[in-house]
Amino acid sequence: MKLVRPLFQQILDDTIELFSKKILPLPNKVEVRFQSKDEYMEAVKSNPLIQQQIQFGFYTDIEKEYVGFAVVYAKDKFEMKKLLGLPYIITICDEIAKEVLKPFTSTEVKAYLTHVYLHEMTHIFDKWLKEMLPDVWESCLSQTNGNEQMANELFAEHIPALAMGDKSVALYKDVEKKLWSKIFNRMEQIRKQRGL
Repeated sequence: MKLVRPLFQQILDDTIELFSKKILPLPNKVEVRFQSKDEYMEAVKSNPLIQQQIQFGFYTDIEKEYVGFAVVYAKDKFEMKKLLGLPYIITICDEIAKEVLKPFTSTEVKAYLTHVYLHEMTHIFDKWLKEMLPDVWESCLSQTNGNEQMANELFAEHIPALAMGDKSVALYKDVEKKLWSKIFNRMEQIRKQRGL
């Protein structure tokens, strides 16, 4: 599947429709903004959660091993955007996305991107979603021993499962496992070494 920029927007448009029907009607438009790999990786490396993962040894060369390609920056989900009617933004590094998703079928790519977009939309609308699903949020906090940053990531993994069908979630999980296997294996080794 050739991942061209219009396809990223088309899959986002389909995901927005799904999110609006199954989860929450959107107050404002959500758009894709593309970012160069250099800028994207600088932001990745400055993220406190990623810095912690680097310190733990999850990455030996983050430039080569980091396969994430989507993010919502705080400024792009700001409450003022709703008041001013401005679109929320999901930033995509299409250079990374094209590289890591190259081996997969169009069906797998669509399922993976849909899940990624739903995850990022959860970050955009987390305030409302946490009010809608307080039990899920409290469970995420409990599972992460009150670490809000980690709980936010865990919470954002719950929403796609509510919107996508089981088959699409299974496709996403298969792609995720292949993309992140090196990091997941390293994390597991570190956990065992530390007796966790």
